[in-house]
Amino acid sequence: MNKKEKIALLEQIKKDLEKAIYPPTFEYDINYYIGNDTTQNFFDFKSEFNCYAYAMQFKEKIDPSEKDIYYYPGFLSIGEPFIWTENTIMDGFYKDCDILGIEHIPSNLDEEINTDSYKIAIMIERKIGMLKDFHFIRQNKNGIWSEKRGYFGSVEKVSSPSKVERYDIIDVVKVKRKI
Repeated sequence: MNKKEKIALLEQIKKDLEKAIYPPTFEYDINYYIGNDTTQNFFDFKSEFNCYAYAMQFKEKIDPSEKDIYYYPGFLSIGEPFIWTENTIMDGFYKDCDILGIEHIPSNLDEEINTDSYKIAIMIERKIGMLKDFHFIRQNKNGIWSEKRGYFGSVEKVSSPSKVERYDIIDVVKVKRKI
């Protein structure tokens, strides 16, 4: 993605965030992100978003077949790191939030959410070796945790981020739009 395309994408994401239901709801977003809306083709629609896009409420469609453009922590701010580590994931997340005007506040799994914010559990794959994956899980305004499983996965309710197989929690952050 060249600089001009990245700026255009950033502006579109900012516009989409202004129109999004905030804080998010599982019921609304399950229709949006997996295409239960009868006006959309289910398989085309659900493949344009991943867990990061879902957690952050990004609605701009990106074709995941284009290897140089997909949703990951830091895609707006720092570019793709060579290896996903706790530091590269958190650094990319924080810098994307700063660019988008989203406040990120330390939290935990048990803290109640306010009507002006929601929580994100930021995770890293639990495996030996250098090639790990990231995962983001969102707590909606009604207290339900939910996730989008990759570009081709479904949106699902989760009892708790601590129960998700394959991933360890790096941090839990409350996100709030700056006014």
